[in-house]
Amino acid sequence: SRRDTASLEVVDVNDLIVGSAEILRRMIGTDIDLVMVPAPVPLPIEVDPSQFEQVLVNLAVNARDAMPDGGKLTVADTPYTVDDMADDALLPPGNYVKLSVSDDGTGMTSDVRDRVFEPFFTTKETGEDSGLGLSTCFGIIKENGGDIRVKTALGEGTTFDVFLPITSKPAPASVDV
Repeated sequence: SRRDTASLEVVDVNDLIVGSAEILRRMIGTDIDLVMVPAPVPLPIEVDPSQFEQVLVNLAVNARDAMPDGGKLTVADTPYTVDDMADDALLPPGNYVKLSVSDDGTGMTSDVRDRVFEPFFTTKETGEDSGLGLSTCFGIIKENGGDIRVKTALGEGTTFDVFLPITSKPAPASVDV
């Protein structure tokens, strides 16, 4: 299949998560409290903003599905530094944004957790879901030099941690009209 070309921009992750709050609220419904916790400092990354929003939406929809009786969805970002390979074997040394999307839903078994990023894997009934949401997130994040990890336990909720490299490129200047 054809791949769309990403339109990379230097953006502050804080702006992206705050700017996505309205669409996330619509996607998760009124039974789930959405808590946004942007970092107190700018966290510039170079990413296609629509792809970043797609990652947030996919993670939020999965969280919603894990909380059929309502609950709390928290989206937070913070700086994350890898000083050497001993710090984090999966990320090269550097400065990253750690974006955490956490829910207090049903959680996952270890078998499900181990397969969650596989294309077409789903825990839903046949015909309900394509099973492409989390594998799409995985691909977008890897394409942008990052990593995604999942922490979960049955009955204890789930946290997806997304790591994306902070860029030193300057953000474009705002133009007042």
